[in-house]
Amino acid sequence: ASSDAAATRSAIDELIDRWHQRDAQTVAVVEKALEAMVSVIASTINVCDVDVVMLGGLWARFEPELIRRIERMVRPQVLAYPEVEASVLVADIVDRPALMGAAEIGLRRFIDNPLRFMKQN
Repeated sequence: ASSDAAATRSAIDELIDRWHQRDAQTVAVVEKALEAMVSVIASTINVCDVDVVMLGGLWARFEPELIRRIERMVRPQVLAYPEVEASVLVADIVDRPALMGAAEIGLRRFIDNPLRFMKQN
């Protein structure tokens, strides 16, 4: 698949299936994507001074070993390494993790202080 078709659920399912089958072409593509993702994560950590990065979407569909590998590749690229050991985690929620996280934050704020959301005279 290419262009917009590459982002469809069926195309992603096929990519994951081919990855699990260790199709040589798919492995090569995922390896290039892995290198790019590691670079982006390391740059984000260095610029934003965070030590935990959450991956979701397509990356959450790969096995945990791939995510641990990303973490091992990122750590030496972090400027404060080894004093800061960055963590790369995968979101438990695969479908719309950012939306679910935002909803959770909003709900938590309401539960913590419901009066704040009530109209006062």
